[in-house]
Amino acid sequence: MNQQPTKKVAKAFRHAVAVAGLGPEVTAHTLRHSAASWIMQEGKSPMDAGAYLGMSAETVFRVYGHHNPAGLAGIRDVFDRPGKGQKP
Repeated sequence: MNQQPTKKVAKAFRHAVAVAGLGPEVTAHTLRHSAASWIMQEGKSPMDAGAYLGMSAETVFRVYGHHNPAGLAGIRDVFDRPGKGQKP
């Protein structure tokens, strides 16, 4: 490395991708997508994820919400309780 400030981020990113041995299909958006998936896999809120990633909580929930391990477990539990859903 030449220890100089980066002047062109896109060029520096392409260089880092090449040095890492990744293909040209890896973009900055790829990293954002991966980060969103990983954040949701850790069970974080869409609001917090969106704030960190610079996207709306609605977008995080719609696109990445299925990665959250809790998912709709809280809703599912309502129907899994004994005696619920039975007619009197």
